[in-house]
Amino acid sequence: MDTKVKQTEHFGIDFGTTNIAVSRIILDSDTYKAFLNRYGEDGVPFPSILAVREENGSGKVRFGRKVKTQIATMQDEGYEIIKSIKTALGNEDIVYNVGSLRLTPTRVVGGLMKAIKRYLATVSQKQVEMQTATVAVPVGFSSAQRRELCKAFEKAGIQVKKIISESMAAYIRNRNEVAGLSTVMVFDWGGGTLDISLLNLVPIAKIKKDWLPGIEQKGEGIFIEFNQDILDCWTEKNGTRYKEMKQHLKESFFVNERFSPQYVFLHTFAHLFIRELSNLCGYSTASIKERIYSTYNGSDNRMCGILIYTSTADSDGSLGGLTEQAQTENFSRVLKSMIERGKWCSSDPVCYNSKEQGFMSLNYAACFACTLLPETSCEFRNALLDRCAVCGQPGDEELGLMNWRK
Repeated sequence: MDTKVKQTEHFGIDFGTTNIAVSRIILDSDTYKAFLNRYGEDGVPFPSILAVREENGSGKVRFGRKVKTQIATMQDEGYEIIKSIKTALGNEDIVYNVGSLRLTPTRVVGGLMKAIKRYLATVSQKQVEMQTATVAVPVGFSSAQRRELCKAFEKAGIQVKKIISESMAAYIRNRNEVAGLSTVMVFDWGGGTLDISLLNLVPIAKIKKDWLPGIEQKGEGIFIEFNQDILDCWTEKNGTRYKEMKQHLKESFFVNERFSPQYVFLHTFAHLFIRELSNLCGYSTASIKERIYSTYNGSDNRMCGILIYTSTADSDGSLGGLTEQAQTENFSRVLKSMIERGKWCSSDPVCYNSKEQGFMSLNYAACFACTLLPETSCEFRNALLDRCAVCGQPGDEELGLMNWRK
């Protein structure tokens, strides 16, 4: 019998203007218990103040209460004191001059988080390695600030799994105390700001139920499983093409734990297949949806397939028009037509040569003329698409898996 306890850990960071609070929750999957650890100095959060000095061409970072209480001494030693660094994120006009170094707010935050990460690894009784985290920020934190925050944490070797507002974090922490209330006002007294949020909570019933609401959907679909070995060989040959897309994804505030060249192929194939089915089955593209089954990063559970389906509350979703196309003869016709249509776009050659299309440059050869779908059909916001992964491009046909030969 396997007696090994299975535990997972999750880090949460409240990145405040005055203080930075770091917590770790350990979840025991056997006992369903959660254990909370809070980190800081002498039981209090880390101050959001740091001292930076140039040493050997790079910046040496000091942080903590010693910096806060000995500012004059640190300045005499040649350190530059930086306060409330969070408010400078996303402002391209702010640069900190430290000796001959010119440091952006993003780089400074990265240095601060790297120092905190190193501190946790050395002072804790057990080895604490913070690799991922959920970060709480003010409600008014702009998309540019969130993007720069993710970049800064990435520099420290920390992947931001999710960004939530501080008011929502406060509600989650105290939700048991306000259970039963329909409206909750959250006051977040920060060091430099006061955020007030009004949350409207809608229970499913006036009397607590032991069930959840559900609806019955009718539909039909086609599941396509791809040969994993062939896709692995294609990825080995063409995977480097998507390094820039991976970097764009890191710089955005999107999180996709399945991103890989395989995911880009599967996602694009699903889009092209839906567009072709829409022409043949009579369904609108908005009524056909996708589900991508691609391996999660770091997982041993290999997945390599797509599900194309319709789902509605009435009988219109199960008339058989979609499954009819799964018949061998029909499927072959749809596939050949999809590949031929996918080789050409009215925006070519601009489209197939592009590596910076779509929101945050998260698409390569994919535009509304050839690949994109209505938002209701796509599982990942019409991003991480490349028509060339399926159909190739002029001069490099084997870039497309459907033209590829092992």
